[in-house]
Amino acid sequence: MGLIDILTTGFRVVGRRAWLLVLPVLVDLWLLFGPRLSIQTVVNDMLRLWSPDTLPANLALSAEPYRQLLEQAGSSFNLWWLLDNSLTWLQTVAPRLSPLLDVGILATRDVSWLALLFWTPLILVLGLGLGSAFLTTIASQMQAGTTDSSADEQNSQDKKSWSFWLRRGLRTWGVVLVYGVILLALITVVVFVMSLALTPIMLITPQLASALAALLALVIIWAGLWIYLILYFVVAALVLDGSGLVDSLRRSFRVVTRNFWSSLGLVILTAVILTGFGLIWQRVAVLSPVGIAVAIGGNAVLLTGLTAARLAFYRDRHAALGKPATVGLPQ
Repeated sequence: MGLIDILTTGFRVVGRRAWLLVLPVLVDLWLLFGPRLSIQTVVNDMLRLWSPDTLPANLALSAEPYRQLLEQAGSSFNLWWLLDNSLTWLQTVAPRLSPLLDVGILATRDVSWLALLFWTPLILVLGLGLGSAFLTTIASQMQAGTTDSSADEQNSQDKKSWSFWLRRGLRTWGVVLVYGVILLALITVVVFVMSLALTPIMLITPQLASALAALLALVIIWAGLWIYLILYFVVAALVLDGSGLVDSLRRSFRVVTRNFWSSLGLVILTAVILTGFGLIWQRVAVLSPVGIAVAIGGNAVLLTGLTAARLAFYRDRHAALGKPATVGLPQ
């Protein structure tokens, strides 16, 4: 199927199973109107450490842009926004709307360093769990295709039961947690090595260090984009096939490399749609409470439809590689 057919299939799932919108809508409502965890206290401590009085003169000027970013984060960032994540494709609209809206918040709590160390992993784990549930509920509505063998028929019947998808969702959550920890560890190592290499140069010649940092950042961005594309369908393999992490990495690699241009087209099209409509939701939400409802509901429809389309793309392309698809399209 072409990309247009894939998108049509995804939004057809939404049209026939509107209850799939409930989870992203509830997450957005929580992020927009629920209690807020502010990092202002942590940011204030960092700003005191990075003040011009405590930094060498040759570093004070270079650190100023980072101080401004920290000040912005301290005044607007809500730690609950970590529920929003792209690892499991659960991307909400509230983090883009909150800075623009004056909405009633149940409570605001400033977190300390110790509380930050507690809440951050807890919210990240919860976010991956919600994302896994989001993926699993959509996958459960993409019914298995008909088969001839009795074993496959029994397998197809199993996939219509809620207990099967509950187990699949919990398993996906566990594997995604491992996947996320591995990615975080790799990113941490890269950042640590860069800092270790650039710090002595920064102390000697800040201008050269800034140029090297910009060059390395460009290289890392390009490499990151390639890795992101290669790993794009890992979660699809996890939730649709129930495969292990290594096997899911292999399947994603095969689907992308064998269908490079169509995979790239899907990634770009999905990003353009979500980003473009994200700007539209911002303009709509500031008009009235009805605009906020339209933004939240509209984002949920787009997100769910595009997620179903991405799962359908993986199912279709993986089946074309000669391996049987485990989950078919809705009839």
